[in-house]
Amino acid sequence: VEPADREPQRGGKQRGQALTYFEVPTPIQVPPKTDVEVVLSRCPRGSKAVTGYFDPEKPGTFLHRSRPAPGSARMWTIAAYNSTDTTGRVTFGLVCLSKVK
Repeated sequence: VEPADREPQRGGKQRGQALTYFEVPTPIQVPPKTDVEVVLSRCPRGSKAVTGYFDPEKPGTFLHRSRPAPGSARMWTIAAYNSTDTTGRVTFGLVCLSKVK
């Protein structure tokens, strides 16, 4: 997972917290009538994963699963299902919140 071309978004109640977005460097292929699951790598030290997101290139590909990865507050598991008869491509991303206790 690579840093996304987005500025950190400020948020949270504590001063200095920031949301940081990370995306896979290239879209991932999702074969027809299949789901693809990825585990998005760790948020930076001192941060926790708050959510994952996906951006399909065309209609017919849907979010199938999105949850924290077992055993790590800094990783996220996300899956997409392609309901079409052609291969789809999806960009997956991870949102981390810094300075979380």
